[in-house]
Amino acid sequence: MKRWYNEDIRTVLSHFSTNPQTGLSDAEVKLALEKHGPNKLVGTPKKSLFSLFISQMKDALIYVLLGAALVTLVIGLVGMIDPPRLEVRDAISKAAHAGIKAVMITGDHKNTAFSIAKELGIACLPEYL
Repeated sequence: MKRWYNEDIRTVLSHFSTNPQTGLSDAEVKLALEKHGPNKLVGTPKKSLFSLFISQMKDALIYVLLGAALVTLVIGLVGMIDPPRLEVRDAISKAAHAGIKAVMITGDHKNTAFSIAKELGIACLPEYL
């Protein structure tokens, strides 16, 4: 099969006896279509998303990235566990015995704040948060 795209334009025009000003006539187009078929590139079928996903698993770098994501997830979850200091419960108890009412001010979500307040023994009803 001749690779016409590698040839000089004058070579291609003379081989096909084509005038660059007028192009092919209707009869020449019909004849070329019958002889060579439509001018279409044959494409490869598209892969499904599942096959693309599976093909990615052949690369070792994917496993490195998945491992890094897992380590990051574990570190993030461990970092979120932030219990109150041990001396806080005792300090709140001493303050309560002295007649001081403890109030917790936080920027945490209501449920998180209530959970911490329960741990410290200063929880009231959640609707008052």
